[in-house]
Amino acid sequence: MGESAVYYNSEYLDKKVRLEVVSPKNAKRSFDWDREGIPWTTPSPNLPTVDSAINYLGLVLLEGVNVSVGRGTTAPFVYFGAPWMTEPEKLAEELNQNSGGEYYYQTVFFKPVFGPYKNEICRGLRLTVVNRKYDPLKMAFQLISALKSNYKEFKWRSYPDGTYNIDFLWGTESFRKTIDAGKKYDQYAEYLSSIEKEYNEKIKKYYLY
Repeated sequence: MGESAVYYNSEYLDKKVRLEVVSPKNAKRSFDWDREGIPWTTPSPNLPTVDSAINYLGLVLLEGVNVSVGRGTTAPFVYFGAPWMTEPEKLAEELNQNSGGEYYYQTVFFKPVFGPYKNEICRGLRLTVVNRKYDPLKMAFQLISALKSNYKEFKWRSYPDGTYNIDFLWGTESFRKTIDAGKKYDQYAEYLSSIEKEYNEKIKKYYLY
């Protein structure tokens, strides 16, 4: 958060704010919060656990489609599903074949008490991340592509003016259009590679640890 604050203050604000960030002592970028024995402090009601936070990196993009991401349950961003997701075990099998063992899916049923599909029984999956260095974008791309190809009920969430939620979540329409075109993740990753390289070089000077 501190690094992001310094970055945006330096790169985007015409009128800079007086900003001081206190860096943690002896911290490394490779540290895992929970594995260092530091108690988890919930940053949001919908990120109650470390697992929720780790999964959020990819599953947040599911908020751009017509499924529940587990809001209104005890496991938001761990569970996801919808009443129309029939035979979720087949979807889990398909997705697990492409996960590289970095994460896996299990069948789950849940009933949100608020949010999408409130008080409806949702068929769905539970995501468990094994390797925390997994590629969350690849996971989300393959997951949403599978939902679109397996279920005729799949829809991109849209606003009354016709714009798409996913375009705001991702920042451009490229993610949605690539999936709609039936392209594979590797094709999209190739398109993103130069953008990612440029961004990574740009932010290095803002690293605090």
